[in-house]
Amino acid sequence: MRPKHTSIGVLAVVVPVCIMLTGCSAQPGPKSSDDKKEPKVQKSADPTSTSELDGTWQAARIEAEDGTSDNDMASNTRLTIAGEKLKVTLGVANMEGLITTDTTQKPKTFDAKASSKEGAKLDWSGIYEFEGDTLKLCIGEPGARPKEFKSNPATLWVLKRVK
Repeated sequence: MRPKHTSIGVLAVVVPVCIMLTGCSAQPGPKSSDDKKEPKVQKSADPTSTSELDGTWQAARIEAEDGTSDNDMASNTRLTIAGEKLKVTLGVANMEGLITTDTTQKPKTFDAKASSKEGAKLDWSGIYEFEGDTLKLCIGEPGARPKEFKSNPATLWVLKRVK
């Protein structure tokens, strides 16, 4: 049983909220070329790669590992995606980093990393689905990518596109 203080909810929410983040220096790790399937990891250089995710997304619901929702936190949470660039806004805290996707997987997968000058780090492995103006992210801890869209043992975010 995993201790609660290492939960993705704590890592994804408390750390960035407590520290004002101003920059990003983390790079996503390269995919192994030894993979038998060798799935294409789509990058921003390809205009079709993350174009469906590009834009600003406002959280409508954030569901923690224990199934509880935090509407106040959701109302203060935004993601902005432009190619591989990712900006996460949690209240007054801003985190900038990189995101990569793999649309060949079912469900589609993403990896995101960010860090600050102060040393705070964010490392997400997750799955996503996109329909219309709704983006659903299921965020797991590194090495523990969720397989389905539920909040236990991951964190579930439902976001709406800002127009």
